[in-house]
Amino acid sequence: MDFVDVQRSLALLLALVAASLLRRLLARRGFVASGLEALVLGVLLGPAGLFAVGDVNPVDGLLRDLSPLMSFAIGAVGLSAGLQLRVADLRARPRESIRITNILAIVTGVLVGAAMYGALYVIRDPEGALVEASAILAAAALLAAPRVVATLRARDGAGGPIADLLEHVAAYSQVYGILVFGLATAMLHVGDTSLAGRTLVPVEWAALNIGAGVVIGLLFSWYLGARQDSPDALAVTYLAMVLFGAGLSLSLNLSPLLTCLAMGATTVNTSPAHAGLTHLAERIQGAIFVVLVFFTALVWRWPEPLLWTLVPTFILARAVGRWFGGQLAAYACPSRAERSIRTLGTSLISMSAFTLAVALSTWQLHGPTSDVTHVVVTCLVIAGVISELPGRRLIKNVLIDAGELGVTRAKKEAE
Repeated sequence: MDFVDVQRSLALLLALVAASLLRRLLARRGFVASGLEALVLGVLLGPAGLFAVGDVNPVDGLLRDLSPLMSFAIGAVGLSAGLQLRVADLRARPRESIRITNILAIVTGVLVGAAMYGALYVIRDPEGALVEASAILAAAALLAAPRVVATLRARDGAGGPIADLLEHVAAYSQVYGILVFGLATAMLHVGDTSLAGRTLVPVEWAALNIGAGVVIGLLFSWYLGARQDSPDALAVTYLAMVLFGAGLSLSLNLSPLLTCLAMGATTVNTSPAHAGLTHLAERIQGAIFVVLVFFTALVWRWPEPLLWTLVPTFILARAVGRWFGGQLAAYACPSRAERSIRTLGTSLISMSAFTLAVALSTWQLHGPTSDVTHVVVTCLVIAGVISELPGRRLIKNVLIDAGELGVTRAKKEAE
């Protein structure tokens, strides 16, 4: 990287900092931008080519140099998801939430995967990678946003069994999406399939992706030991875990999401310092979200016109899958309020920050010129923006119908 590239890299980072400051300023004034400012900035610098000269965009030469920063953001959200998988907490959750998540995941994943495979087959086989693109989009379709429910709890005093169920199903859906994406990218490994002079089969790549996270998690759990009350030790450990896990995955051409998920799940169940690590991860979640939005928009490039037809196919297939999954879940859980269960699938339509992590990880694994990258990033960016708009309103309507909006606040006022 020469001096000019350093200047451009610093300019990009300063633009990212400016977007973060703008987001905080808007939040203080009561306007939740949801990363819109970082998205607009990334689109202007990336696909729109604001500073491009002819066909040359100076940003293109910097993206690979900034790939480690992208890997850190991807690994950070994966670690955050893993830190939510404490066995004791999972046992305390209602079993029906797991059953509902299973039904939604299977129905949505199958419908989206089949729809995208069929659409890609009709259009053309993108570099012989029909399966890769379909599997990645099917995994991303499973993702939901538990932060929307958490926001309604904090601001509107939402509380009750349906609110708990919504948050649990959304959290489980994130784990399902990461597992499917990580296993798909590991078993359909891109690039050199040999390691230490031996060619690995797909199952071995998947085992390596998960096993690396488990081993790293055990090592850092042992390192923390009695340092659980030291904020400095927790911060250093958190950074080291993400850097080590994400760096190892990137060097093996695997996604950091699954490695860091396994690492977080191992640490939260073996280290007494798990509460401090979880709190630290929650504190920086907003900043990580802005980084993901910015870099996903930055690496996005307009696909050829024919591939744009895949966007409405993905959005429609995901909506149908979640609606149909909600209907099946209502029959599988007769003890719950049937109306709330039927609308649960479609109400959890917002796509979380993990969607952006999936898009960015696909760009890293398949490269900027691959049709797989163009299809996945375009579908997920557009679908993420469109689903964010009605997502909060749909969840709020479910809680209003269940009579659970403002329940927590009313109880506090009564006390």
